[in-house]
Amino acid sequence: MLTFLIRRLLSSIPVVLAVLALCFLLVRIAPGSPFASERALDPRTKAMLEEKYGLSGSLPEQLLRYGFNVLRGDLGDSLKFRGRTVAEIINQSLPRSLLLGSISFTLALGFGIPLGAWAAAHHGKKTDSLLNSLALLTLSTPTFVLAPVSVLVFAFGLKLLPPAGWGTFSQLVLPAICLAIPFIGVCARLTRSGLLETLGADFIRTAR
Repeated sequence: MLTFLIRRLLSSIPVVLAVLALCFLLVRIAPGSPFASERALDPRTKAMLEEKYGLSGSLPEQLLRYGFNVLRGDLGDSLKFRGRTVAEIINQSLPRSLLLGSISFTLALGFGIPLGAWAAAHHGKKTDSLLNSLALLTLSTPTFVLAPVSVLVFAFGLKLLPPAGWGTFSQLVLPAICLAIPFIGVCARLTRSGLLETLGADFIRTAR
């Protein structure tokens, strides 16, 4: 087992490097520049900025420099938030993202598995059809549509939850639910199909 895991990890290294190079090249060959603005920069200032952000030199040189810096954990300076590095921004936001993702994942499992089991237990009945329809509805509703609608209804309309912010439990409820709803549908459908496949197996029919 350990040998298999090591082999898979080693085989994933070229894939990661290829994806890294492809993403870098796609961004670099795209038209435009991070320093393009309404006010034209003089060549000296532009050269200094390109040197600071690692955009000087040929494309292969930039790619090698970028790959070496990524391996060291240096993602460079942020172009949007001046005076801050990308690593600092990620370190600040990562704990919040992990907390929000963990809550959403727990909600998805906590509701999706029981709903999927209930649908499988009532296979072919109205309950099964209703739960399937609800699961499809949650899957087909994008989060970028569900989130603003939820804010309008529960924050500005009913005034039950805050529309934004961070630090209290009530501020976590709305984003966690909006993130969990699509995955509740996924979890419910996977649980239903898995249980129906198991219930239709030969050993289950023999036991009955």
